[in-house]
Amino acid sequence: RGGADDGYSLFAAVISIVALQKNNIPHSRCVITIEAAEESGSGDLPYYIEKLKGPIGDVDLIICLDSGALNYDQLWLTASLRGVASGVLKVRVLKDGMHSGIAGGVVPDTFRIARHLLNRIEDPITGELDR
Repeated sequence: RGGADDGYSLFAAVISIVALQKNNIPHSRCVITIEAAEESGSGDLPYYIEKLKGPIGDVDLIICLDSGALNYDQLWLTASLRGVASGVLKVRVLKDGMHSGIAGGVVPDTFRIARHLLNRIEDPITGELDR
């Protein structure tokens, strides 16, 4: 995946398999799936995985070769990917809008409430997730 930031990864995968074969090193069956939608959310990928599930077969290991490279002079390795989570958090404290001079001191700040709720999931200092 990725034609600009990490387009080398397809070649790295193929060259790795070729190197094993040239050195008569046995390896499992390898299926390479190329998805080059780049930063578009991979909207078509689930369709093709479903359509090709027969030829792909049972999968024991998936290696994602979608990561950044700081230069093209060497091969880069990413040990982990963080992933993406999205959602909508709405915090409401009043039924109607109020001027801060009237209700500012007695009405809790919605941002502070949201931050407090998020802090229950992720420690804001260490980044550790609460299990």
